[in-house]
Amino acid sequence: MSEAELIEVIIGYTSAAGFYFTIWLSVLSAYAITAYVAGKEFSNFQIIWINTLYVFAAGLPIVGLFGGFRSQLYYIAELKKVNPASPQIMNPTILFYVTTLAVIGTIATLAFMWQIRNPKTQ
Repeated sequence: MSEAELIEVIIGYTSAAGFYFTIWLSVLSAYAITAYVAGKEFSNFQIIWINTLYVFAAGLPIVGLFGGFRSQLYYIAELKKVNPASPQIMNPTILFYVTTLAVIGTIATLAFMWQIRNPKTQ
């Protein structure tokens, strides 16, 4: 592939990863708002259902985010072979941190729902 083609592919995977991050953040926000507004009112069945749906709905964009950034890393490595001075900053450390933060954010919102449903009595 030429340098221009590699850059175009990298841009595509960067856009895809950003899209998946946006979807994940939307799912996370919707769940957090739902937890805050109606979390106390859910029955046990409803909470199991919404939590299962949430983990699935948040997990898929995380996988897409990881895949997009991972593919981006592959093509960055190919681009560096053609042009070592290419100013690409994405690296495996950033991939690890972004993916880890998304997973932690997902778990944190589950904990938020737990705190709404089981408030401490003072």
